[in-house]
Amino acid sequence: MASAKGIPNRAVTGDPSALPVGIPLTFVEQLHNAKKAGKHIDFRMGSPAIGMLSWAVPKGLPEVAGVKRLAVTQPIHTWAYNDFEGTIGKGYGSGTVTQKDKGELVLLNKRPGYLQFTRSDRRNAPVYSMVKTPGGNWIIFIQRDNTPDEILHYDKEHFRSISPTAVNTIMGKGALATPKLDGAAALAHLGPRGVNVYSVRRDKEGNLLRYTDHIGGLRNVNIPKELVGKVIRGEVIAEQNGRVLPPQEIGGLLNSNLGKVLERRRQGVQLRLAALGLLEDGKENYDPDLINNTVRQLNLPEITSTPVYRTPGEASNALASMRSGKHPLTNEGLVLHPFNGRPLKAKLVEDTDVVVNDIFPSKAEGRAGGFDYRLDTTGPVVGRVGSGMDFSTLKDMLDNPDKYKGRLARIRSQGQYPSGAYRAPRFLSLHEG
Repeated sequence: MASAKGIPNRAVTGDPSALPVGIPLTFVEQLHNAKKAGKHIDFRMGSPAIGMLSWAVPKGLPEVAGVKRLAVTQPIHTWAYNDFEGTIGKGYGSGTVTQKDKGELVLLNKRPGYLQFTRSDRRNAPVYSMVKTPGGNWIIFIQRDNTPDEILHYDKEHFRSISPTAVNTIMGKGALATPKLDGAAALAHLGPRGVNVYSVRRDKEGNLLRYTDHIGGLRNVNIPKELVGKVIRGEVIAEQNGRVLPPQEIGGLLNSNLGKVLERRRQGVQLRLAALGLLEDGKENYDPDLINNTVRQLNLPEITSTPVYRTPGEASNALASMRSGKHPLTNEGLVLHPFNGRPLKAKLVEDTDVVVNDIFPSKAEGRAGGFDYRLDTTGPVVGRVGSGMDFSTLKDMLDNPDKYKGRLARIRSQGQYPSGAYRAPRFLSLHEG
């Protein structure tokens, strides 16, 4: 019927509890200038198999946390109606309809009368909650993160480097050692009903990048009371077939939208937070035994601890495993934890950080050629890096150059010229924090 276009049966509103969790769904917003109900947003989610569950939101979806919007339950709509624009004749819904937005979302949690979702086609999208009212309609709002001050104002600590040849001597004095991981620096806030994981860097709008749903499994879980409020300092790593993926791939995953990450997870890639320290009273505590005990108490497979080497022999064996490429976590080296003093880095591979200045094009279509770099944020451009990047990274550089400009890039080279430029530089990864 023209008077009820896109609605098979006005009496059927659909069952939100039938929507799957963790699988991207279609998201649609249509601006409906209805003759009877007035101008409002029609908000829908669903799939071809389920149809499109629908709500009329008089004031539109909220754009900031703390704002609540009424969402009036509507009949389920057909999949074909998602792309409709035009005029509906006399009767139910009569008026004009125009497309406002369309994309994907993913349910993060559901229970009777409650839905939690985020856009899976956008980076760092807000998390929405929908709560059913006694009258059968819903209230929709953006969840507050309640990020603690120590995360908002975190200043990453940098450890002093030592030669791997000094490891046995320092271990002989009672130090412990752990593998030096090369993932993405992150902070995890332990709340009463889950864990929120944040990058130590921000997006272009100044918001902390959130890794919670990229990792998955961290929302709506019970956290032991004695751990609530604590903040874990760690590295996000990605594993597949028992091996940690290189930092370039980890960075690519974390810079992707959630939908792409969910696809990689279905292919067997698992993102985890490796706990390295605890933030307490504004200071970082890197006691490996304390960290491992905290991870055991959490009992979440998505948050792991790292091996602890307690003797010079164990540390030497770990270094040998890294040199041969057989260590399952890293080939970077060790972090030493003296009983007195700050941790020390013993790196097997000495790399260099440079600042990405700009992206330069390639003679081949569809990708960049690489980037030119500065030695620091205020210095002159001294050289170019054109190797070490895979096709997807080069394509992304061409399509999204602003995502790379000003970032720290890790390179490996054959030395440095007097001009400051590096000889035969090869890209390794972007620093995620």
